[in-house]
Amino acid sequence: MEKEESLKEQLARLDEIVSKMSESEISIDESLSLYDEAKKLIKSIEELLSKTEENIKEILKEEDI
Repeated sequence: MEKEESLKEQLARLDEIVSKMSESEISIDESLSLYDEAKKLIKSIEELLSKTEENIKEILKEEDI
């Protein structure tokens, strides 16, 4: 992703892609393009969630000190 988008923005775009791919009127090329974009979004979302989880674990660990 060129610019870092918030989790909310990424999930909204992923929802748009799913809705668009559910339409029977889109071309194969557009479907492939949307699929590729969705894969990149999912990877980015997973990375963001993983980083957030690590930050939360670190905060909780510091509170136990």
